[in-house]
Amino acid sequence: MKVVVNASSMTRQATGIGRYTRGLLSQLINDFSLDIKAFDHAHLWPDSQSLASWLHEPGTSGGKNDGWVQRCYPLLRRLPGRFVLARMRLKRQLNKLKRWEVYWEPDYLPVDFSTRRPVVPVIHDMAWWRHPEYVHPVMCRQLARYLPNVVRQAARINVVSAFTRTELCERFEVEPQKIDIVSPAASHEFQPGALTAQLAEHFMLPERYILSVATLEPRKNLSRLLRAYQALPSSLRQGCPLLLVGRRGWLDEKLRKQVDTMQASGEVRWLGYVPGSALPGLMAGATLMAYPSLYEGFGMPVLESLACGTPVLTSDVASLPEVAGDTAVYVEPTSIDSIRQGLHTLLDDTELRARLSQEGPVRAQHFSWASSAMRLKDSLKNAAYEHDE
Repeated sequence: MKVVVNASSMTRQATGIGRYTRGLLSQLINDFSLDIKAFDHAHLWPDSQSLASWLHEPGTSGGKNDGWVQRCYPLLRRLPGRFVLARMRLKRQLNKLKRWEVYWEPDYLPVDFSTRRPVVPVIHDMAWWRHPEYVHPVMCRQLARYLPNVVRQAARINVVSAFTRTELCERFEVEPQKIDIVSPAASHEFQPGALTAQLAEHFMLPERYILSVATLEPRKNLSRLLRAYQALPSSLRQGCPLLLVGRRGWLDEKLRKQVDTMQASGEVRWLGYVPGSALPGLMAGATLMAYPSLYEGFGMPVLESLACGTPVLTSDVASLPEVAGDTAVYVEPTSIDSIRQGLHTLLDDTELRARLSQEGPVRAQHFSWASSAMRLKDSLKNAAYEHDE
């Protein structure tokens, strides 16, 4: 079966969707029954061999770092009209690839529905509908405008969690049988002991630290996390600084000022966007991972931290309990005091941290790229078969 994939989420500053795409493609390219073609704004991979060669290049971590799109992405994503221009460019790239049978779109909106061949999109969450205040208004408008047609015309639909499937069925008149759950997983690099001395020296990591991995945007709830951390006893803050990892998002001006003020005390550090190759070490070296997000379709940093044996504090909402099960400390994300208490408990209770460190990797094994890739392959095959009926 010949499959074409929009790989653009891997060729910019890759976050969750980019790592999700890479994790699945890294499995599928080893399947000789599939021939996978891929495209982004500036590159074409006409077959599985060329795609595999690129994915396995040292240092790529699933994202090209030598193109102008990658270098200029933080600026490009703020330009007016960028959505239409980007999709026009992607559609031209797709049209250059011939003789494919199924189009897999990992990032919500396929670039072309004019083809009569089956299309399978991935819908990661329904935040634009359930909590539009957490999503950039431009993205809300685009998803509200185009997603109903995507759901209606798609041959099959992939989601990343049972939670998202429920949300999708609630919003649209779509049969659950049309939806396949293809969850993310933690790559093998995420494991206890992943922190190296070189990485610790590069980032000047302290012996103990709290880590947060999230884009600076309202949905990630970082402002409340900072205020909860600031409410901890001074002795805990001085002994365990808070490190923030993530690129700038939207409505981050007040948050940046908050971060800048707290950085002056030396108790908070914002590392900005870091390459995917550094994440396993940063997570494995952390005393705990704090991820009190207000809404998630899955929450990859939670699973990756569990795989590293790092205790996790996360929210008791949306998909996050589905991911972490009983191996995390849960908080009510709109309550600063709940987050503060959760942080205090994890920092103060060494026995609890030790138990979670042991249970986390076991929980993470419930999700694997190999099994998810098999579900994706079945979904694509079913899409092709049902389309031809």
